[in-house]
Amino acid sequence: MNVFKNSLQRLAESGLLVPILFAVVLLAIYGALSPGSLSPNQLKYTLINASLTLALAAAGLAIVVIVGGLDMSPAGVIAMTNAILTINYGGGPAQQIMWILASVAIGVLAGLVNGLIVTAFKLEPVVVTLGTGFVYSGIALLLLPKPRGLEPVAGDFSAVAFLTSDIGGVPVGLLIMLLVIVGWALLRRSRFGAQLMSVGSDEESAQYSGFKVRRIKLVSFAIAGGLYGAAGAALTSQTSGGDSQIGTAYLLAAFAAVVVGGTSLRGGQGSLWRTALGVVFLGLITNAFNLLAIDPIYQSIVQGAIVLVAVGADALTRRRAG
Repeated sequence: MNVFKNSLQRLAESGLLVPILFAVVLLAIYGALSPGSLSPNQLKYTLINASLTLALAAAGLAIVVIVGGLDMSPAGVIAMTNAILTINYGGGPAQQIMWILASVAIGVLAGLVNGLIVTAFKLEPVVVTLGTGFVYSGIALLLLPKPRGLEPVAGDFSAVAFLTSDIGGVPVGLLIMLLVIVGWALLRRSRFGAQLMSVGSDEESAQYSGFKVRRIKLVSFAIAGGLYGAAGAALTSQTSGGDSQIGTAYLLAAFAAVVVGGTSLRGGQGSLWRTALGVVFLGLITNAFNLLAIDPIYQSIVQGAIVLVAVGADALTRRRAG
């Protein structure tokens, strides 16, 4: 009994208890209203393939938040890499893969620009990334003024389509997210990971301890940018084309996934597997809206309310701890 009580207490402190309970309720609603919605294929599409873009965007944002910053540029980077990949995609498998990797590299470059401006001029990350986010969105609009589909590729293989396909019944999106989570776990156990958490917890103390705070922040923004670039490629796979305006929807959703996953906006606390649970939670909400035929405009209202509740819960937990 004590073990169960302690587990519940740890879940409550992490901010995951309410989302998990709510997810269970949503699953029960699915089962009652539409038994087919709980089929493995449907859940696989809803919680993995359709959520891969958000999962990658939220993972990148979580890293910036953990190091003590706020990043408003995910939507712009996603839109920009989606546009670049859409207008250049084609050719054989090698060329296709090259452009997917180029999208990730462009995301890394965008993240480096964010980090360089923040660290060189010691500006607030939220202000800097708000400005760069508009720049990246503008570049996307210049490159792709109107939505368009991908050009047919040579042969039967499409590297972009592969991102949301299956391997032996296992979604490629799941493998990608597991790779990201394992990569984070390895990073977290490294010296750099420990320094990253220290900078997020108390930047001044980390500076006095001899940590290279500027470099740590710069690398964190670069990693986040790479994940945004990967999210742009995932979006291209999901929609089979490009739309310079579509990335905007992922900013609030990414923030919601991060805070619901228990990552503190004050920095120094969080993990990517919790962020992945936040993405699953939001995926269930989206599916519930679709299943109940509720106007999608209310989804942003719900996401905003989720962010406010999660931030309030985090502040209350810290106040009690203090």
